[in-house]
Amino acid sequence: PEIIYNNWDDLELLFSLNKLVFGDKSSFCDEYEENVYRDLIKLPYKWLLSTVRLDGDVSAVYLGLTHKHCYYALTVGYKREIKDINQFLNLQYINEAKKMGAEKIDFGYNDCGWKERWNLERIEYHQYVCPPGMFDTKEVMV
Repeated sequence: PEIIYNNWDDLELLFSLNKLVFGDKSSFCDEYEENVYRDLIKLPYKWLLSTVRLDGDVSAVYLGLTHKHCYYALTVGYKREIKDINQFLNLQYINEAKKMGAEKIDFGYNDCGWKERWNLERIEYHQYVCPPGMFDTKEVMV
């Protein structure tokens, strides 16, 4: 694969691919969210927009940043039909975080079970306590 870094025109591809992958659960279902990211990348952080091409065709675009020695994998869009693209992207996050001087990586709030598949410890950072009667249980872990 060919990886192109910080071609900011590809941010629009990220939005499109994210919508293809996540459908109506995409973070970019409305123009407001896209504009948030367009403004966000103007902040003075160590940004990394990576575009992955296979045979010249864009297969994935992902955005991350490093701040205070932590790499944050913020959002991604990719073509689902490419076998094992998720595993490849996770390895890319790790490699790029290391190159950017990060000491830890934050993959976000929804790990989809990948940490367990890699024999890593899953740490719960957030706990929502619901009013009595709202759910069958008193606590919902995220």
